Parts: sequence; C-alpha cells; structure tokens
Amino acid sequence: MNRKHLYTTILASALSCAAWAQTGTAWTLRRCIEHANEHNISIKKGLLNIETEENNLVNTRLSRLPSVSGNAYYRAAFGRVANPTTYEVSNMTTHYGSVSVDASMPLFAGMQINNNIKLQRLGVELAKLDVAMTQNDIDINITVAYLQILLDQELLDMARRQTDVSRQQVDFAEKKVAAELMTRGELMELKSQLAKETLTQTQYENALSISKLELAQLLDLDAPETFDIESIDAPELSDNAGSTPENIFAAALQTQPRIKNYETLVEQSRLNLKIARGGLVPTLSLAGGWSTNTSYLDGMADYNFGNDLSDNSSSYIGLSLSVPIFSGLDARTRVRNAKVKISDAQLSLDNEKLSLRKEIQQAYTDARNALKKYFSAKAAAESYAESYEYAQQKFEAGMSTSLDLNTAKNELSSAQSEMLQAKYEYLLRSKIIDFYMGQPLY
Repeated sequence: MNRKHLYTTILASALSCAAWAQTGTAWTLRRCIEHANEHNISIKKGLLNIETEENNLVNTRLSRLPSVSGNAYYRAAFGRVANPTTYEVSNMTTHYGSVSVDASMPLFAGMQINNNIKLQRLGVELAKLDVAMTQNDIDINITVAYLQILLDQELLDMARRQTDVSRQQVDFAEKKVAAELMTRGELMELKSQLAKETLTQTQYENALSISKLELAQLLDLDAPETFDIESIDAPELSDNAGSTPENIFAAALQTQPRIKNYETLVEQSRLNLKIARGGLVPTLSLAGGWSTNTSYLDGMADYNFGNDLSDNSSSYIGLSLSVPIFSGLDARTRVRNAKVKISDAQLSLDNEKLSLRKEIQQAYTDARNALKKYFSAKAAAESYAESYEYAQQKFEAGMSTSLDLNTAKNELSSAQSEMLQAKYEYLLRSKIIDFYMGQPLY
C-alpha cells in the first residue's frame, strides 16, 4: 500500500468539490434560483399585485377625461286632475317621463389629478420592489441550502475515505495478528475505530439527505427523493483587498431593492403632501348637459310624443368654481400630517441604510475571519496529515500503539472538517458580499 499517495488523496479530496451529480438530472445553482423565481407562490402573488397596481394606474389616468352620465325617468300618477282640454276635474292617470345627459370635466384641481397619477406610478414601483425583495430572500435561502449540500457531500466523501483507510488498517492488523506480530487488543482498537468512523459516515449520509430535502422543499419539488445538484467550481480562496465595506455599501445603495423601497416611500409621502395642499386651493370644472321631458294624460287629444320631447328639450354649459373656506381645518390637518409622514419616511430610510451598513460591515468581517480560519485550518490539516503518516509508519513498524494511530487520525479528521467548514463559510460570505454589490449569486 502506498501510504503517502493515500494520505495525499485524502487531503486533496477535502480541498476540492465533489463531482457526484447525476448527469442530466442534477440541478445547478442557477437552475434552482430560476426555478424558484418562476414557481414560488409568494412571487406569483406579488406579480398579481403588480398587475392590480397597473390597472389602478390606468384608472387614475382616465380621471383626466370628462365624466358623462345619462338618466331616464318615468312616473305614473293616479288621482283627480284637471283635463287640459276641457278643464274638467276627474280621476285620470298621468304619465311623466324625462331623459337627460350630463357631463363634467375638471379644469383645475390644485394639481391633485397629476399628483395622484404620479402617486399611483409609485404604487406600481413599490409592488415591483416587493417582488424583487422576495426574490432576493429566496435566492439567499437557496444559495445557503445549496452550499450546505456541497459541504455535507465533501464531509461525506472525507468520511468514506477515512473509513476505507481504517478498513485497510484492520485488514493489515488481522494479518499481523495471524502472524503473531501484533496483539489482538491492537486489532480490537482498530476495529472500534472503524465502527466509529462507519457511524460518522452514516451520520454524514443522513445530514446530506436532510440538506437535499430542505433545498427540494424550498423549490417546491414534487419528488424530493430524486433531487440532486451539481457541484460548484470553487474559486481559489484569497483575500479580495479591492472590496471594502465602504465601496460595498455604496454599491448596495444603488442595487438593493430594500433601499429603493424606502426611497420610494419618501417620494410617495412628498406627493401626499402636494395632494393635501391641493385641497386648500379652489377647483374649477366645466359642466354641460341636455335634458327633455314629456307628460301625458289618458284621453289627451292632439298629443305627439316626439314633438313634446322636442318642445321641452334644453341644454346648458357652464363653469363650476369651488372655493374651500372652512371645513373644520380638515385640509390643514391633512397637510400637517403629511409633513409628519415625510419626516417619518425619511427616518425609516435612514434607519434602513444604517442597518444595511451594519450588515455589510458584519458580512465583510465574517468573510475575512472565515478566510483566516480556512488558511489556518488548511495549514493544520496539512500538518496533521504528515503527523498521521508518521504515526502510521511507526504503527506498522511496531513502534507505537493503535491508540496513538487513532489519536493522530482523529486529529486529522477534525482538522479537515474545520477546514471544509471554514471554506464553505467563506464561500457563503463572499456570495453575500456579491449579493450586496448587485452581482448574481450563480
């Protein structure tokens, strides 16, 4: 057995992503994110809300057009009336009918119509930003779950290789015992180590199964048991000195929909103030209409329906000016409250920017710490690999016990595990920083 080659293979496998996806059925990170954005119910509901807001915008724009209404009226009266021909009073049925068409169009309303249209446009924008924020949350959750699967897979690969090495050591020890070159107690110690590592392998298999299930459920897949993903070509881990919390924050202010959402709310509150002030100025409207009526008594002679409608028709056109004088200070109270809303919206925006700055500072610090931890863990893993190789040589030469060998192996396993966890923690933190800078996660 070439021990040096075997230990090098163990360490190399811990530093590389596992190529274990099933060809043709494996999901890439991009496919996972695109599938979620297309099928997620919350996103679908958000898209419906956008459609509703767009319909409301169309309706608000139509408020500039004249409003036209038509009315028709008919009444039958029963009682004693004077016959217009003979002037005799008798019981008769009187029929009365009228038709009218009225139209009005606002000419000036304190710019409230234009401001309401602008306000509704912001409503559409807010609905779109809400969908974008939902997509961001989903993208981050999927990325975290995806990287967790890759980590669990690498840990499982490492456990399998260690179990294979322990199995080979047990086979070696059995031959030594048969040749009376090793005690049975040493063999039992190695078998105990193999049993322990077999259990660890099973635990990693279970963890991997759960991680896959969690991602499949995030994607709302019907058959999560057949779900599998492709590995990611992890970049060479290095300190990206070009990124600082300041330039990350500057980029996030331009790309993050959560910031744009609060900026839109500030703009919305300013429009509400303009609309409230519009209630303090006179409004001017143009109005016009046409109407006619007819009446008929049973038995009336010389009655012509068309002529009667024509004779009684009339039309009008005019201007209507409404001047607010006093309404319990309601309009002025709305103006004062609108000013308060602007201040509140601005404070909410400032608070969101402050929270974003703190999140970026924390993410940047976490990424640097994870990178430092990775390099330290990598150096430790390489050192423990050499120590384990030396312990293996001493054990095979009969110069150490199986306890010493297992101790060295456990130390190597722990170091490799810490290295892998630091590696994927840094990858996740790096992707979060990419996310803040508006870069795709895949």
